[in-house]
Amino acid sequence: GSVPKGYSAREIMDAFQFDEEEETGSVARVRISRPKELPAFIKTLDSNLQELCLHHAGLDVKNIDPLITALLEKPNLHKLSLAFNNLADAGSTALRPLLTRKHSCLTFLNLARNHITPSGCESLAEALTFCPTLTHLDLTENLCGNQGIIAIATAGRHKDCNWRELILSKNRMGRKAIAAVAGLVRDSKSLETLALYLNGIDHQGAIMLSDSLMCNTSVTHLDVGANPLGSHALER
Repeated sequence: GSVPKGYSAREIMDAFQFDEEEETGSVARVRISRPKELPAFIKTLDSNLQELCLHHAGLDVKNIDPLITALLEKPNLHKLSLAFNNLADAGSTALRPLLTRKHSCLTFLNLARNHITPSGCESLAEALTFCPTLTHLDLTENLCGNQGIIAIATAGRHKDCNWRELILSKNRMGRKAIAAVAGLVRDSKSLETLALYLNGIDHQGAIMLSDSLMCNTSVTHLDVGANPLGSHALER
């Protein structure tokens, strides 16, 4: 396989899991952490780019637009991981053209640890309803708050959303946010994995989730580790 010009194999980051026969360092599947020069790196992206992992790249509202412009010219892009950057609300809003473009094939979006607040979540949630191909969403360790989680959960219940994996770990959740997530679980026919690790979910929140799971036939993996659930909370 090859890596983007000017980068060593040691800089390639193992962010996605691929089939064994696939080349993880090819021009179609680029995984890199801390690129030396972001503008120059963007220019190296191949027109057939399918998967991009760009972690610890210093992405923020000042430099996200050139990347989005470049990605709009990659019609085969289906996996995008921009974790460990500083997109914040304006940066997450800048993703809208990529999420709402016609004939998008994006299935995987990882925005973990990007300082996204409730306002950014609301903007992101609205855009996600225009991306029916998306199946994996990761918002781990942001600043979503109740309002943001409610917006994301509401988007997940939209008729055009078919999420299979939703990762919301390390976002403190109040009862209203948990109720919104429980509503998504109750109504979803596609959701298979839900991660709510370290979210401050207490016994009452666990009961809400448990009740919703009784109405769900698709969820096969639920991560509620490191929450103060109380004994037997999910054994109802």
